[in-house]
Amino acid sequence: MRWVLAFFGILLTIPLHVIAQSDIPEYMEELMVNFTETSDLEPNEEEVTAYQNQQERVNINLMDPTVLSRIPFLTSSQIKNLTEYLTEYGEVFSLYELQAVEGFDSAIIQKLTPYIVIGLPPPRVRLTPRNLIREGRHEVAFRYEQVMQKQSGYQKGDSITASDPGSFYLGSQQRYYFRYRYTFFDQVVIGISGDKDAGEQFFAGSQPAGMDFYSGFLAIRNIKWLKQVIIGHFRASFGQGLTLGGSSFGSAISIGTAMHYSAGFSPSQSVCEYGYLRGAAVTLSSGNFECSGFLSTTRKDASVYLADTTENHNLFFTSFTETGYHRTSTELARKNQIREQVYGGHVSYRGGFFLVGLTGFYGTWSGSLLPGQEAYRQFMLEGNEFGGIGIDGRCRIGFSQVFGELSFSLNGGRAWLVGASVVPVSGMDLLMICRSYQPQYQNPFSTAVSQNSRSSNEQGFYLRLQAQLIPKATISGFVDLFRFPWLQYRTNSPSEGIEAGLFTHYQFNSFWSFSLRYSFKAGVVNASSPVDKITSLAEEKKNDLKAECGFSPVSSLSFRTCLSLRSYNTAANPLEIGYLASQEATYKRAGILRSVRLKYTLFDAPYYNARIYSYEPDLLYSFSAPVCYGKGIRCVLVVQLGVARKLDVWGYLGMIKYLDRSTIGSGMEEIRGSLKSEVKVQLRMRL
Repeated sequence: MRWVLAFFGILLTIPLHVIAQSDIPEYMEELMVNFTETSDLEPNEEEVTAYQNQQERVNINLMDPTVLSRIPFLTSSQIKNLTEYLTEYGEVFSLYELQAVEGFDSAIIQKLTPYIVIGLPPPRVRLTPRNLIREGRHEVAFRYEQVMQKQSGYQKGDSITASDPGSFYLGSQQRYYFRYRYTFFDQVVIGISGDKDAGEQFFAGSQPAGMDFYSGFLAIRNIKWLKQVIIGHFRASFGQGLTLGGSSFGSAISIGTAMHYSAGFSPSQSVCEYGYLRGAAVTLSSGNFECSGFLSTTRKDASVYLADTTENHNLFFTSFTETGYHRTSTELARKNQIREQVYGGHVSYRGGFFLVGLTGFYGTWSGSLLPGQEAYRQFMLEGNEFGGIGIDGRCRIGFSQVFGELSFSLNGGRAWLVGASVVPVSGMDLLMICRSYQPQYQNPFSTAVSQNSRSSNEQGFYLRLQAQLIPKATISGFVDLFRFPWLQYRTNSPSEGIEAGLFTHYQFNSFWSFSLRYSFKAGVVNASSPVDKITSLAEEKKNDLKAECGFSPVSSLSFRTCLSLRSYNTAANPLEIGYLASQEATYKRAGILRSVRLKYTLFDAPYYNARIYSYEPDLLYSFSAPVCYGKGIRCVLVVQLGVARKLDVWGYLGMIKYLDRSTIGSGMEEIRGSLKSEVKVQLRMRL
């Protein structure tokens, strides 16, 4: 602890000791870090890119609230005010014009800069073969990644290969990724991606086609009444995501939680191997009516077994495997074992101040799901059929928007969500969300606001307040009161809890800033007492504190200093504390050397429950929030080069040195030694 505090103290004594603006808003970092902490899965890189906004900027002159809602930190009132301003006065031609819009000051406009582009709406160009060739735009990206140290899963000999074929990785240690995208204005988009994870075979053995996973699509948009048609991979999200949602981050509770704007169908070339649909989707629009429909057939990884009956063989599985890894013979045995077929649609009507929609879908699996005999699994989805139907809507009343959704699953389970976004006075935004999901509600495609990864067995009330007290200061706070009517994993009783957070930001001037974030969560878990025959419950508490300072002496150079603290304790265990201190420097300019980002981190988190996840710089289309657990040093360097006018090259070097252990990881991921390093190289060409 002393050396961490000493490091932070030294940083505070030097002139350039703090940060400028992050690539994404700080509460969005929190959202993605929370996802990494609570899920073993990789996030959808397309959603990460949308948050980082390194690919497509929003043209604010489109005057579409749904498009403007892609800007993650704009409130519903700011979107409403901007839309009304554009409707009344027409297109804006400069960022400075936004100061005339209510709710937009210099600080908001500065944050908007990386997210928006000011221009006229896209021109309407005829869809002809000649125009598709001459006016289309191409983008190709390739990436190589590798851990430099030899992990135990790659150290195999002939004797191990023969005696235990499931104890080693079949492929090489490298990871490969490619991405191709073609765009013709806003009318035609084609995307293809492929991914080979470390340990998977490449053009050999189980992967004769090269990559382990491919995804792609063809999308045609905005042709008269045909709003969009997609063939290939896509995601679907309607209403508040309660009946049909396709977001990795949509259910997270944080300061960044907001009213959900229906995205409808979105084409996907993500190599995230879960949560996607594959088939065809179409959206038709005529006047105030909009109609969408889809049909999807995919195959999913699962551990299956056959059960003999007097008539035939029945296929059963206990859960899906969503990691996407196919590195060993055991993992390959689970690949594509279950076929999933889903079809459904959405119909909506948009009035002058309201929108109402109806969503429904039905699906089947080629095997029957048996979730297990544990008591907390009693109401989980079972069998090979699933589906849902729901009605959603939102309306604007004065300075507020009211929204909600009511949904029923195929077995009759019910879930509902209602909320309101209110602007009581200028500069203040209030959001309230009340939810109730029955334990019997069984919907594998629901991603509504929730404390859990699934929208079931939960009741809660979420309240968030954002306010700009003075021109240079903003404050945001939230509280979520939740209750679980039935048992939870590690909680053998109905339970309740509270989560709250506070975020403050002060912009001293265009060079200096300071922010402070605090969050608290309390609930109950099973007490770990081996002598008790009857499991008792113990209250658990978690506190997180993060302080950041920022300084940008010139537009091309910025610094960021951070101190994080986490504490965890239960009534049966003593207080556990973890610390982290980091310094980040970013240099950006035009020319060959486009950017350099360096982050140096010291951490002392000896307890598992007090481990700290830290958001880090990474390559385009990639996301990194590694866990800092133990005692050590971590350093990351990311360099971007503009080799040619349309060719960019990224280089990444990440190293972690532990001071409290002689091995890193476990099982086939184990590294002998206290140092782990990783390199990445990525090329992107745009034509």
